[in-house]
Amino acid sequence: MNAFDAGALRLFHEVAESGSITAAAELLGYTQSAVSRRGLDRAEQARSGRSGP
Repeated sequence: MNAFDAGALRLFHEVAESGSITAAAELLGYTQSAVSRRGLDRAEQARSGRSGP
């Protein structure tokens, strides 16, 4: 199992709680594109079997 770092876990939680990437980004003080990119990066890492930030 790949481990999530604390920042990625917080992003995931806030997106789930708020119901949207945009709302989570605003709450956390990030841009929507930064949150989306982080999610895409994590998905790619999971797909390739790598763990990491």
